[in-house]
Amino acid sequence: MKAEALNDELPSTGKTAPWLFVLSVLLIYPLPQLAIDVYLPSWPAMVQAFHTTPHLLQLSLTLYVLCLGLAQLIYGPLSDRFGRKPILLIGITIFFFSSFASMFIDSGAQLLLLRAIQGLGIGCGFTIASALLADTFKGHQLAKMTSYSAMIYALSLICAPLIGAYLQHYIGWRANFAIMAAYAFFLCCMISCFVTETKSRPTQQLSFSFVAKKYMALFSHGKFVCALCCLILAYGTMIAFNVVGPFLLQNTLHVPVIKYGQLLLLLGVSYFFGATFNSYLVKRLGIHSLIIIGLLLMLAAATGLLTAAIMHWFNVTSLMSFVCLSLFSLGFIYPNCFAYALDTFAEKGYASALIGSAILIGVAIVSALVSHYNVNHEYCLSVTFLILSLLSITSYLLTRMIPTGG
Repeated sequence: MKAEALNDELPSTGKTAPWLFVLSVLLIYPLPQLAIDVYLPSWPAMVQAFHTTPHLLQLSLTLYVLCLGLAQLIYGPLSDRFGRKPILLIGITIFFFSSFASMFIDSGAQLLLLRAIQGLGIGCGFTIASALLADTFKGHQLAKMTSYSAMIYALSLICAPLIGAYLQHYIGWRANFAIMAAYAFFLCCMISCFVTETKSRPTQQLSFSFVAKKYMALFSHGKFVCALCCLILAYGTMIAFNVVGPFLLQNTLHVPVIKYGQLLLLLGVSYFFGATFNSYLVKRLGIHSLIIIGLLLMLAAATGLLTAAIMHWFNVTSLMSFVCLSLFSLGFIYPNCFAYALDTFAEKGYASALIGSAILIGVAIVSALVSHYNVNHEYCLSVTFLILSLLSITSYLLTRMIPTGG
């Protein structure tokens, strides 16, 4: 769509051209995922550089995701109280400085500290970007913006690992943090110039007891909790592979770093196609049928992975085929289960914030368990996928058994 046509279609955003406002907000969505995927190809090299073990690199991902999830619970109320734009700029600035500092680290302890700060900084991203869109757009326009944000996010899954692989091959692991810092700096400039404040009336003084009561009410809702568990466990399969993949592919299967980045690109494409097919089928089949289809595909992928390991068919082709199938199935499970969890509770704002935060905290726990038990082996990875798939199915079935309102 041309910029002029978009300007005519979208509501006014003050002095800023609407398409520049939309572009600036949408560009926020890839950054949290970029900070995960772009440095994955460098893990084996970073292990050697820091004279450490794979566990430390895996722990760095766990800390980042955990802080990213916790921060969302904080940034939402802060942006209600003090406005969207200033809190967003503060968070991204924290991410910028921690990314810049990461280029000069020389120990694993420094990496862990700065990755935690990165997560705390960019935790503002999903929460405030979604709030900016919800403040500005309504009805079908908001649905369209949400679709655009999902497409932008999927592109980050596709491009970031390949970019990281080329950076590692030609420059080295420090370049990954330079890219993160450069993107954050560019984003700060875009937000400063083109994003207008959308929270016209800040709320009164924050009441943490009131916010806590709202969140506790969600945890007392059985359907919501079970749907959330299904989300976390299904998404955990992708995180499990992110934790294991760099060492399993590069060290065990001897895949060169450039080819590793190309293989991860296939995972992003698989998720993108799954989400695309889901968008076409949801009106015809409904979210519950698509969740079941996705869960069965995920179980088939886990079973196939385990069969390949047992029958000694385990190689790059079999591994990537079944992992791609698992990511394809996630394109059915994630959006529909998210919508189902959101629809079980009347207060959508609190539900949305808690879902986003709980997913990240949950997958941080999954990644911590995977790294703790050192599942850098095809059998262990296969069993991990199978356990997560079976638990996801169990959680979803429980949502169907709990009475409405329970």
